[in-house]
Amino acid sequence: MSQVEALPFPARATDPHTSHKAAARRRDTLAHRTKVILSQHPEGLTDWELAGLLYPDPLEAARRKPSAAKRRQEAGAVPVPGLTRKSPTGDACIVWALPAEVTGVQP
Repeated sequence: MSQVEALPFPARATDPHTSHKAAARRRDTLAHRTKVILSQHPEGLTDWELAGLLYPDPLEAARRKPSAAKRRQEAGAVPVPGLTRKSPTGDACIVWALPAEVTGVQP
């Protein structure tokens, strides 16, 4: 198995090695930006709010909300107990924040 095949990046197996390298860089950048954004919002964010900050274009944010949720999970965010906010469609959404031991601030 080549090094490219062993890497868990979001590129297809048939993509050239340059695509795998670009996907890895993009994922690292998004993971870092997610952690920075969450640390700047100790009150917490919904996945919709996080997606809107990661992807300023509203259509892109809506399309990439699952990606934002995955990056939020990887950053170690936890639900803020008893706190929800409305989504753009009016549904209740869980509010997520980094744990106090990461941010030093209680949500």
